[in-house]
Amino acid sequence: MKDPGIILGPVREVSMFAIIKSFVKKGIEVTVFDPDQKAPGYCIPGISQKLVCPDPDQHRAEFVKFLIDLGSRQPGNVLLVNDDIYSQVIAEYRDELSKDLLFLISDLPVNSIGVDKAKTAEACAQYGLPFPRTHFITDDHDVLDHLEIEFPLVIKPRILAGSRGQYLVNSQEELTGAWNTIRENKTDYIIQEWIPGSITNLCTLGAVYDERSDSRAVFTARRLDVMRTKSVNQGITTYVISEKIPEIIEQGVGFLRKIKWKGMAELEFKFDQRDSKYKLIEINPRAWSWIKLPMECGVDLDRKSTRLNSSHIPLS
Repeated sequence: MKDPGIILGPVREVSMFAIIKSFVKKGIEVTVFDPDQKAPGYCIPGISQKLVCPDPDQHRAEFVKFLIDLGSRQPGNVLLVNDDIYSQVIAEYRDELSKDLLFLISDLPVNSIGVDKAKTAEACAQYGLPFPRTHFITDDHDVLDHLEIEFPLVIKPRILAGSRGQYLVNSQEELTGAWNTIRENKTDYIIQEWIPGSITNLCTLGAVYDERSDSRAVFTARRLDVMRTKSVNQGITTYVISEKIPEIIEQGVGFLRKIKWKGMAELEFKFDQRDSKYKLIEINPRAWSWIKLPMECGVDLDRKSTRLNSSHIPLS
């Protein structure tokens, strides 16, 4: 039986390029969407349809209607998204969207653990997964006078991927300055201890879980270099090597099972030399920038996720 078509979006991130090319190469019909009509993913040859969608961050109801209408025109197709907010919207409107579209995304409370760094920390504490000491911000007084974590610290937006919007501070003066800069933002933050160590202490576990929250594919790797941002310790991964890392496999696979995860996840760990533990930094409920590496190693996580979505494609 013919494979179902794939609906992918947004397509502005480099992680989608390898995924799109992989499906096109296999002869699968691919539809892509993005709010930006100039998104670079539109330029990939072989795409069947290129659609401009409402921005779910600003026009959530319109975006949901866009997907419902798309599903009614292309029933039985598999939906894959590559953005935290998009995954949250799909989890929230699961009942409406699942009438025509196939997708493998955790229920909203579980998906929120992957999107919201504060909820990630709370889940780690609940299930015994090592993570950086975390301070939950409630107000200015709380930030400046009741901090019980030693410097250096990282101020992180609760909902933003990677190092975007983060501030590394080394003193109370720097903390006060950073907080005065960001306090007017309509964004919630947490403060975490900075785990010392080089880029090579950063490791990733990528996995796909089925509807029963059983792991169906697992891949681990270690970072070797990044494209630098203002901080020498932060940036977009540019050099990474596949490596079997038993500690994060044991910790990460068990944690995702306990929280009843479904679909794809990337867990980022950092090895803390102070206590010889790998500590969870964040979860991404989607593909990530160097997803091509596991694909080249024979662990095609997006293809596996698609197979789990469709009874037409046998699992292998």
